[in-house]
Amino acid sequence: MKLGLLVPSIMSNSLTGFYNLQEMGLIRAFDKLGVEAIAYRLVDEKKEFEELKIPGTKSAVEYFLPSMRIGTNGMVDLKLIDKSIDALICFTDTQLDVPRIFKWARLNNIPFYSYVGVVESHSDKRLKRFFMNIISNRNTKVHKASVCFVKTPYVGELLKNKGVRHIVEAPVGLDEETLKKDYASYDRDELRSRYGYEKSDKIILFVGRLEEEKRPLDMMRIFKRLLQKDPDFRLLMVGKGSLENEVIKEAESLKDKIKLIDALPNSEMWILYRLSDVFVNLNKGEIFGMS
Repeated sequence: MKLGLLVPSIMSNSLTGFYNLQEMGLIRAFDKLGVEAIAYRLVDEKKEFEELKIPGTKSAVEYFLPSMRIGTNGMVDLKLIDKSIDALICFTDTQLDVPRIFKWARLNNIPFYSYVGVVESHSDKRLKRFFMNIISNRNTKVHKASVCFVKTPYVGELLKNKGVRHIVEAPVGLDEETLKKDYASYDRDELRSRYGYEKSDKIILFVGRLEEEKRPLDMMRIFKRLLQKDPDFRLLMVGKGSLENEVIKEAESLKDKIKLIDALPNSEMWILYRLSDVFVNLNKGEIFGMS
């Protein structure tokens, strides 16, 4: 059996090894079952087509497809999808290109399965939320015509209320191969000193895109209130996004208390979790906190 997994959101690069690439966990699981699996990921149209063998698997491969971009949506060149696959699992959510991909699968007699983690927009911007929900309603028509895998019971209920009938709960695939297994054997104080922290510091870790739904500015405000109660608190923020300049401005008056890191190799992320006291996630609509 040959199975394709397509992620219509566009990637800014073709790097592998990210713990939150959900398709990698699924690909590895299918490979262990003896299924020939292909992961299709979209990259900017200016980049080259890439084919990579997924390390640690028997036959799984990853294709990076140059695609047109509309925001975070990629418009896939369907000629690059292997027509000999026996089924296609598409990460649909609120992606713009889903109906076209579904139509292509139908025309080529390829069974299409939706994999859904988000049904509605969680943006604080009314206009963005309006357009994202229009896209979501378009995709609901596809969900009604296919078997629909959902990442959480909550999403399943939302789709059921929209008239989707063929629903199967299938939690997110996590690529455990990228996780640090022996992190507890590393000296916490030594790791802290590596990042300039003292043993007495109380470190709060925030990891996420600096976008409205992740609420990084709320994190800054909460942190300032905590400092009033205890000056030993420190905030370590990892991420970048449209609110980056605002976050930097908020942090200017507390430079010795806040450390901002725009990006860090995933192979080193475990260090930050190991040296921190608390991890904070403020996203009200988080479907599955990979961080």
